[in-house]
Amino acid sequence: METAEYSMWLSDQEEIGPARKAATMLFVFSLLGIFSPIVLPLGAFWLKRRHKTLRRIGGVHEVLAWFGIGLSVMWLFILMLVILL
Repeated sequence: METAEYSMWLSDQEEIGPARKAATMLFVFSLLGIFSPIVLPLGAFWLKRRHKTLRRIGGVHEVLAWFGIGLSVMWLFILMLVILL
């Protein structure tokens, strides 16, 4: 690996690490329904900004991020039903 390739790989790894951690945290906080009003808008905004990074990572972390958004929508819908009933 040449020096330029190594520096590109290193900068890529610096971006990927926090994206993995954030995708995992998005999923964990979406499991708790009480946080869904906060997680949904912040998670959607983060996912829109980091979509290309998650595509590069692929696999589990991309699925966790999308599943976290889906869980937040589900919990928000359930909370709204409970409040209205």
